[in-house]
This record gives sequence, structure tokens and C-alpha cells, in this order.
Amino acid sequence: MNYNYIVIGTICFYESSAPIRYGIAAVEEQGAFPAILDAAFDLTSDFAKAKHLADLCNEQKLSASHLRDVAEDFVLSE
Repeated sequence: MNYNYIVIGTICFYESSAPIRYGIAAVEEQGAFPAILDAAFDLTSDFAKAKHLADLCNEQKLSASHLRDVAEDFVLSE
């Protein structure tokens, strides 16, 4: 299966100090409309950290079935 990890952002209207929260998603390339296989939302308010995590997942060719475990480890390490 051909997919990549990307950074996703969500706007938090209830949080004034860090209104955008970032996570990562495993996205399968399917022509013009990519499909999200799985996603982990609200991991950090730091885009660079989320980008680094997505890059590591891509470099290590992480299976999408392990995304939730990696996300949990990431949050616990913060």
C-alpha cells in the first residue's frame, strides 16, 4: 500500500493561547482525492514537532496500523 504521513491541524475555539493543534494522518494516494487511512488528532501545538513525527513515520515506513501507538508514545513523551 502506498501512503504517506502528513501533518493535520485543527482549530480549537476554546483555547486562546494555542488555537491550532496538530496531529498526523496516514494518507493513501488515490489519484486526485487522497484517502485518509487513519489519523491522530490534537497531539501538539507545535507544528515543527508534528512535522518531525510525520517525517519519522515516513522514513521508517510505519504501518498505519501502528499510528495510534506511536501517537500515544509521542503524547506521553511531551
